[in-house]
Amino acid sequence: MSGLSISQMCICDNRNEKLVNESSGYDVLILADGHVPTQNKFFEKIRLREHISHFKRTIIGISAGTMNCAEVVYAQPELVGESLDKEYKRFLFGLGITKLMILPHYQDIKDDFLDGQRLFEDITYPDSYGREFYVLEDGNSVRFSHCKEKL
Repeated sequence: MSGLSISQMCICDNRNEKLVNESSGYDVLILADGHVPTQNKFFEKIRLREHISHFKRTIIGISAGTMNCAEVVYAQPELVGESLDKEYKRFLFGLGITKLMILPHYQDIKDDFLDGQRLFEDITYPDSYGREFYVLEDGNSVRFSHCKEKL
């Protein structure tokens, strides 16, 4: 539907992480879904922020991939025990593509409970004090064009 065609596709994950060194040869990078802190650690391990610092092509983030695009990532607790774990880091160093901290899937998770607490009212709202979170429902998107200042 987009009119884009794919002549070659490579998947970079923990099985073949060395592919990130070739990222400058690609037209599009897709940062997929997953567990935000786990993906964030993987991006740090492969030094993705460094590899894409001069990438002037299209980057598409999906769910956790979008969240990890932020300069500072809010890793909203999602697995049992995370909201209670004093060692769980809710704010992580991200890829620095945007200053926006985005929380996707709002319509699906807005009424969720985690560890006996309301996900938004008891966990996320207090974490948001002094910060801005951009909450998106599925089907919505944030689009960026090349600009001198990061949004």
